[in-house]
Amino acid sequence: RRGTSALISASASVLAEAVYLQSRSKEAGLPGGPQEKLALVIFPQVVSAVRSKTCGEWKGWGRVLAASLARTCPLSTEVRTALCDALVDGMECGAAGSKIDFETAAENLAEGGEEGLTSAQLDDASSAIAALLAVLGTMSSDAYEGYLPLLSGSSKVEEYLGCELPASTYGRLRKKGVASVAAVLGAMVEEDEDGGAAGRIAPLVATLSARGAGRL
Repeated sequence: RRGTSALISASASVLAEAVYLQSRSKEAGLPGGPQEKLALVIFPQVVSAVRSKTCGEWKGWGRVLAASLARTCPLSTEVRTALCDALVDGMECGAAGSKIDFETAAENLAEGGEEGLTSAQLDDASSAIAALLAVLGTMSSDAYEGYLPLLSGSSKVEEYLGCELPASTYGRLRKKGVASVAAVLGAMVEEDEDGGAAGRIAPLVATLSARGAGRL
């Protein structure tokens, strides 16, 4: 088991480095294999891996490669959306489909509750959210749908906070349970050592809040 874990981890590192080097070679106009072909070969395996329910190491392999592909390969919006959907599908964070409103979820969290999530589930879901944020960070649009407006002192909108969260991915997150997702995001901030987790998850929290308010 330990040897297999090391092998899976090493292969993820090698493939991620290969993808990165190909992207740098393409930017510099140097000879190198086409990224599109590499992404086409790896993509089905990555989607299968991040949805795995039996092997945590294999799931971790997929998450590393999902983030790497999104950051370095010219993927279409459809492919990036498929990665986001698969990452959420593979999250282990409690009973799927549990229905609870945001106010109740906030009260439960304030009282120290984590909606029955085990430490293993929190770790797994935190890893999935981190990979999801990496993919979402490569998606952009001029529509600002699902963003929260940030007002200046003159009540004028200066900028927006949010991310391009696909509707299908948002639906999958809701099915995981609002309280469960909130607990995971809260744990990511609490366990953060470098102090940057709050800033990294802020766009996702803003979009989740905006989408949730839109359903009222």
